[in-house]
Amino acid sequence: MSSSQPPRATRTLPGTQQRAIISMPQAKHRPIDPEDLLGPAEVLALVGWATRKSIQDAEAQNGFPSPVRVLQGTRIWDRADVLDWLKRQGRTQAS
Repeated sequence: MSSSQPPRATRTLPGTQQRAIISMPQAKHRPIDPEDLLGPAEVLALVGWATRKSIQDAEAQNGFPSPVRVLQGTRIWDRADVLDWLKRQGRTQAS
C-alpha cells in the first residue's frame, strides 16, 4: 500500500463468506483490526463506566485517547489505545 492510500481493514460480512474492505482515512498509520474498533458502549463496558459523560470527563481531565474516527457523530476508538490509557492510569479493564 502506498503512503497516499488510507489504511484499510477487512471484515467478513454477516451471514456470508464475503470480506469487505473498510477504508479508514483518519485512522492511525498502523493497521487496526475491525474487531478492535470500539464505540461508546464498548468503551464504557471495557473501562467499567456507566455513562457517556464519563468518557467526556476523561477526555477533558485525564488524557483519554482521541477517537480514530467519527462516523455520523459517533466516536470510534481503537481498543489498543483505550487499553494503553488504562495501563497509564494504573487500572485494568473491567470486562
